[in-house]
Order: sequence, then C-alpha cells, then structure tokens
Amino acid sequence: YHFIRFVVDSGSFLLLYCPTADMTVDTLTKALPSVKAKHFAAALGLHTTSGGV
Repeated sequence: YHFIRFVVDSGSFLLLYCPTADMTVDTLTKALPSVKAKHFAAALGLHTTSGGV
C-alpha cells in the first residue's frame, strides 16, 4: 500500500476511476447477462468457433 501510494504521489502513475459498466475484464470474472458478456468479449477480441456464447 505505501509503495503504491508513494509511486502515485510522485506522479509516475495516474490512477483513474473506471465504472463497473466499463470494466471489460468482468467478462472473465463474473456471471454477466448475455448481451454484456458478448459486448465485453468482443472488446477483448474474443470470439467463439461454434457460434454460441
């Protein structure tokens, strides 16, 4: 915690808030509605080979 705080305070990194609705990685960590799962999977460049979700 202190190291990260030091690095952010020094200006080496900029932390930005990302709303849950925009977190593409959620498709890999949560059960999502089909539409949202398809949207995030496409944003990650993932696709199915069988035509299903």
